[in-house]
Order: sequence, then C-alpha cells, then structure tokens
Amino acid sequence: MTRDFTLNSDDDFIVVYGVNHTETGNARYSNAILYGRPMLNGVCSVYDSLFKGSADQYLGNDCENPDQYYVYKMARTKMDDYTAVIEYSTDNEKGKFYGVDNESNLLLAFRAYLDETNIGPSYYEIIYDRAIVFHKK
Repeated sequence: MTRDFTLNSDDDFIVVYGVNHTETGNARYSNAILYGRPMLNGVCSVYDSLFKGSADQYLGNDCENPDQYYVYKMARTKMDDYTAVIEYSTDNEKGKFYGVDNESNLLLAFRAYLDETNIGPSYYEIIYDRAIVFHKK
C-alpha cells in the first residue's frame, strides 16, 4: 500500500501502474483500491479485467506482451477509457462513505490473489504496483 496522501483540488489525479499479475500467471485476480481515512472505506477501484490495453500507449511497438502491464488513472472526471472516477463524500446519494472529498487523507492498496497453486503469490516473486499523485500547480 502507499503512504497517505490527499487530493487538493478537482484537477488532481492519480496514476496507478504495474504488472498485470493475472496475465503473467502470478494471480487469478488483482486490483488497486483507493481508500479514505480514517474509516478505510474503499471509494474507487480498478480490477484486472479492466487492465487489458491500458498500457498500450505507454509501451513501444516492440513490446511483446503489452497486456502484461497496466496504467490506469483515478480522477474526479473521466480523462479517457482507462479512468476510474472518484466520487465525492459530501452529498453522495449512496452515502458519505461511498466517496471522498478533497483534502481528505487517502491511501492506495494493491492486491494479487491466488496463483496456480491456489495460494497468494510470494511478495518476492512479483513486481510491486506503483502510484503517482499529480497535483495542479
């Protein structure tokens, strides 16, 4: 998981990226989830079924297995086909814990579940997922 961070404005966004562990055979399911603090309410997530094709524009044409990687954005508004929208907590019709407001503490967690032996992949065998938070100047 990441350290805590905040989104300071509606123009801030997050990029999550890494290896698509389901395509490499190291997991049957993987995801990235944005959590709000202090309740650890999951407010935005992307799953391995959404990863295919998401890294294509960032990899060269000579990449042999582009679907083994992913690049996904989390933002207040849809930036492209590979963006998960982060809902607000305030005035959320589903309830306040279905979203998160600006200036709230957040963290990202990444998961890779069950390899071909029906246990989780070893942390020593996988490349860790990463996140970059972009703040508007």
